[in-house]
Amino acid sequence: MRGARSRARAGVRRHRAAQNDAAAQADRRATAEARGGLRERDEKLSALLADKTALDAELTRLRAEVAEARKIATAQLRYTHDYSEAETRDAFIDLLLKEAGWQLDQPRDREFESTACPTTRARLRRLCVVGR
Repeated sequence: MRGARSRARAGVRRHRAAQNDAAAQADRRATAEARGGLRERDEKLSALLADKTALDAELTRLRAEVAEARKIATAQLRYTHDYSEAETRDAFIDLLLKEAGWQLDQPRDREFESTACPTTRARLRRLCVVGR
């Protein structure tokens, strides 16, 4: 009986060993597949990181360009004009009045003498802009 038991045990051991070998092979295959998938993901992430780094560098460069352009534009926009009253009227006031809907197509629409404006002792005459 001992011989039959030992043979049975040996058979069970071989069966378990075969099962363990099959499980180990399955584990190795799964690990290899997982490593392949991880390698693939790692390559994709490396490519994305390289793209991100390139975009960050470009963004930094463009921000510097914008700052320089803003500095140049600000320097160019400094108010250096010294307009006379007539030039101011022609360049700004009349244009703004037309945009506001005033016709300004008759001489009386341009200027008229007003006695209602503040005066000095000599009763200086003031010219005032006429509205509708």
